[in-house]
Amino acid sequence: DTPRFLESVGRSEEAVRVLTALRGNEQAASRELAMVRVELEEEKRIGSASWGEIFVNPFFRNVVILGCFVQFFQIITGINAMVSFGGTLFEGVGVTGLLPALTPPLSFLIGNTIGGFGLVDRLGRRTLLIWGMAGMALSMLAGGVVALIAGEHPSQTAGYAIIAMIVGYMFSFGVSWGFGAWLYISEIMPLR
Repeated sequence: DTPRFLESVGRSEEAVRVLTALRGNEQAASRELAMVRVELEEEKRIGSASWGEIFVNPFFRNVVILGCFVQFFQIITGINAMVSFGGTLFEGVGVTGLLPALTPPLSFLIGNTIGGFGLVDRLGRRTLLIWGMAGMALSMLAGGVVALIAGEHPSQTAGYAIIAMIVGYMFSFGVSWGFGAWLYISEIMPLR
């Protein structure tokens, strides 16, 4: 159990023990526990929110609407289609094998790791979401142009170019919207 939970249910001794184990000394643990107590008292003073406040309070309503739009934009990027039909697309462009099949998900994983652990606090959430969307749009545009030029039966070179654009798309999604939408929403929602 977390120290905050333990303190909220009146198990202060256990909260101090857990914090001491985390912080290394009892003095630091006691200071942090005092801050937790202040926060808990403030939350009790403010009270809890009701579902009705979403409709009456413009702040809550706007945050919920913004959260819904962020999730909508994450879905509308087309990531579900890329993940679900990637194998079929590869077969359609004449590219088979394990490496082409694994490259897009690996690029997503690498992008997610770079964005989530390296860039999000340096560049900011909004900047990553905007640049990620631009990267996804350019990748899909370039892939679409190559597919249009290649026609009904694309060459293997055109197939690899299309896969490269999908890799760029997956990386751009991973570095931005893959984790960014969930992070952004969790940070804008009120705690009450």
